[in-house]
Amino acid sequence: EWQLLVASGAPLPVTQEDLHIDGHSFEARLYAEDPTKGFLPATGTLEHLSFSPLARNDSGVRSGDSISPFYDPMIAKVITHAPTRDDALAGLLSALHETHVAGTATNAEFLARLAQHDGFANGTFDTGVIERDLEALTASEPLSEVHIAFGAIAALGLYPTNRDFGFRLWGHAEHTVHFTYDGEVIERRITLHGDGAITCSGGQPDPVTLSNISISGDLLTARIGHAATLVQANALVAERNAERLVSVLCGGVVRDLVFPDPRSGSAAVADVSDAVLAPMTGTIVNLGVNVGDQVEEGAKLGVMEAMKMETTLIAPRAGTVLAVNCAVGDAVEGGSVLVSLEEQEVA
Repeated sequence: EWQLLVASGAPLPVTQEDLHIDGHSFEARLYAEDPTKGFLPATGTLEHLSFSPLARNDSGVRSGDSISPFYDPMIAKVITHAPTRDDALAGLLSALHETHVAGTATNAEFLARLAQHDGFANGTFDTGVIERDLEALTASEPLSEVHIAFGAIAALGLYPTNRDFGFRLWGHAEHTVHFTYDGEVIERRITLHGDGAITCSGGQPDPVTLSNISISGDLLTARIGHAATLVQANALVAERNAERLVSVLCGGVVRDLVFPDPRSGSAAVADVSDAVLAPMTGTIVNLGVNVGDQVEEGAKLGVMEAMKMETTLIAPRAGTVLAVNCAVGDAVEGGSVLVSLEEQEVA
């Protein structure tokens, strides 16, 4: 407002004597980018966007808006203020852990790791800290079975308080779910127990059981394991064409799981070992492969451009090209199948 007033010829509403420094402040810039892939800009629809009340959040986008390849992918500036530096930094970390962005990759985990970096926390860092500790700062936590269990509850619309939850004349009700996470197709078995608990198995050696499950809107709470540890998550569901996006915020970490309609033939149900997927929304600028071509693992198949950056499309394995679903000049959606390879024969 002041900028507009001054630009129209009005004087500044305050003088230098009115200004003073009070406490400490941090600003973290939340971007739609993937730190695990060299901070590659990300695109997509913000299916959900919510911020923590612990911070001032300056943002020019909202839920439902699109992050396009044509503009800066910044989502928001997350700002905290406190009497001491430690309190301001602790507030920033808490705010980042409560920030929920669904539908596109972000640098939120990277920012949280940086806020917890020893050198940054105690103020002894320099401008080379990110480069020196890049691997640790950009490492992504593995997808947890708790995220999967909460995601399955939301995706399947399970309500443990229903009288017929898990009812079967013999044994327990079970669902086998398939979903994709970070380009990988994952399968889990969800068992519904008559007491309202669910068990997620098929992943880590020991199944994960959630009991005393409570659902209030997007908020899910449960007890986990023999110690009955209380856990909670926010699970957002968005329908996108032939797939269901379930975004789970749990333990300060967001994980987007895509549950496809198996009848759709969409990229989400494609075997990623047989396909080259678009890493983001962009434009195909070069294509050097045709149906029937023999390619080697790691071969360059084409190039796509997004946000003034070029990304090389690489063959995931050696094989014969089965289909080419794009052409030079095409605008493609992130996650769509660009090139398919013939299935490998199983010996």
